[in-house]
Amino acid sequence: MRSILVSVLGLAAACSHSTGPSDPVTALALARAKWFQAEVSNYQYTILRGCECLPESIGPVVIE
Repeated sequence: MRSILVSVLGLAAACSHSTGPSDPVTALALARAKWFQAEVSNYQYTILRGCECLPESIGPVVIE
């Protein structure tokens, strides 16, 4: 089932513009297919804002 979904989405992407999908729904579907195929269950990243904010609002903050 997974390979069918990835194949269909791949064919749909091949018909789109060469710089990537311009439709956000298509872009989301392609991204979800990549995550599903990679079997990613969780991830994290760290964000650090640079602004004239209170020190506790700047970070770093780990997002999971």
